[in-house]
Amino acid sequence: MSSLFNPSYAQGFATREQSNAPGLWKGVQGLWTSSLGPTGLTLRDQSGFGNHGQLQNMDPATDYVPSGNPRLPGYVLELLYANSQTIELSPRPSFSATDHYTATWWMRTDGAAAGSNNGIYRSGAPSHGVYGWWVARSTGKLWGRHNGSDVVTGNTGIPVTDGLWHQIAVTWDGVDVRLYDDGIEFGSLGIVTGSAWDVYRFGRQSVSEYYTGQLGLFVFYNRALLSSEIQHLYDRPLDMLTPRSRGYPATAAAPPAGLSIPIAMHHYQQMAGVN
Repeated sequence: MSSLFNPSYAQGFATREQSNAPGLWKGVQGLWTSSLGPTGLTLRDQSGFGNHGQLQNMDPATDYVPSGNPRLPGYVLELLYANSQTIELSPRPSFSATDHYTATWWMRTDGAAAGSNNGIYRSGAPSHGVYGWWVARSTGKLWGRHNGSDVVTGNTGIPVTDGLWHQIAVTWDGVDVRLYDDGIEFGSLGIVTGSAWDVYRFGRQSVSEYYTGQLGLFVFYNRALLSSEIQHLYDRPLDMLTPRSRGYPATAAAPPAGLSIPIAMHHYQQMAGVN
């Protein structure tokens, strides 16, 4: 079972100071991962802001499952539409009308639930939410909104109901919303306006639009990530949570041959500028 855990398991998740990829911590407003396995009914926010998620209508003993994804080793959460399963955030990451942002997550689903769209996440606004993403039941494609405008629709979005893992990223830089699939830009839409919003929940959009499939590693930023950073998150998604390796010599260096310890120390002090 230990082989399912990510490399930082024995030491705990890395902080931004310890991280193998400290630059990816810049602007993080919330980070949720289930890769280490069950943590009860609370999905911890690893960002340090305390926006923890509460599992609703879920059983930690059965709903944490091995991902089977070599890029995202460990566990993910499996949600079922019929059981009305969600992760409710409290408190919630909040964004102002002018905040640039990135939202990124991993998902795998075989198909949208019959008769309903599959909600992935939504803001706290009514109906579908001013901001939010879901899988269209009619086409199996990703559908999403920014400030009430459709970025892509169920006819133009990314096909995601192929049973494969997808890493999705959405960015807004104040000029364009850009959508990425598996590290590659899928498309963009010019939208220069925003509105205040928060991240309300994962696994549901409107009243009956619950998600069916697996979700893992949600990260929200208050900046638009560069395409190279999004590619990094796809190639090595747990890099930012893994402590960087430190190199130490296997044995202490010996003094130069022919020098006694006191003389060697004197030479060292001179070179180091120590009187």
